Amino acid sequence: MCGIVGFIGNHQAAPILLDGLSKLEYRGYDSAGLAVRDGDAPVQIVKAKGRLKALAEKTNDGEALKGTCGIGHTRWATHGEPSETNAHPHCSDDGNVVGVHNGIIENYQELRDKLVKKGYTFYSSTDTEVAVKLIDYYYKKYEGTPVDAINHSMVRIRGSYALAVIDAACNAALDGVDQLEKALTQEKQKQDAAHARHVAGILKTRVNFETMDV
Repeated sequence: MCGIVGFIGNHQAAPILLDGLSKLEYRGYDSAGLAVRDGDAPVQIVKAKGRLKALAEKTNDGEALKGTCGIGHTRWATHGEPSETNAHPHCSDDGNVVGVHNGIIENYQELRDKLVKKGYTFYSSTDTEVAVKLIDYYYKKYEGTPVDAINHSMVRIRGSYALAVIDAACNAALDGVDQLEKALTQEKQKQDAAHARHVAGILKTRVNFETMDV
């Protein structure tokens, strides 16, 4: 199975991502990769076929990739053979959106054909590249946040999957995470309140029952 890790903060991301991936090696994989952003520079992507050790050697244990925002991935091939080209992360044609993926996108060929008609090109055999470029398509079409683009894409994608995505400005991605966290917090508060009302109803019913003359 694939493994996904992500980091954004004040420390160098690559060593942390490699350490995270090392803890997922037991899941089995055939390739690995990192994507890291450093300030305003383009996202750097490094991939390697084989064991995680090969990726660590290519990046000097992560020290060669500078940046405090990134994602990492270990891949178990489903669509496309094990190779450096098919390894994750994958990126949009202009490098604006970079992503990793775990699972299977059932309608990837249909989505791929539609994106080709929109002018997109594909370099790999993976369904993941399709998801990344679909997100990029909606990002450009609606000019919204990364979370908005992902939401639009999820409506089109069928399958069972998990995604981790960064855009060309990790700050925008962080804003999206903050918005999502707030939305999830609000939803949890609603669920907690509903649960409390439900419990209160049960207790009230029990009290009424216990005080009845039988």
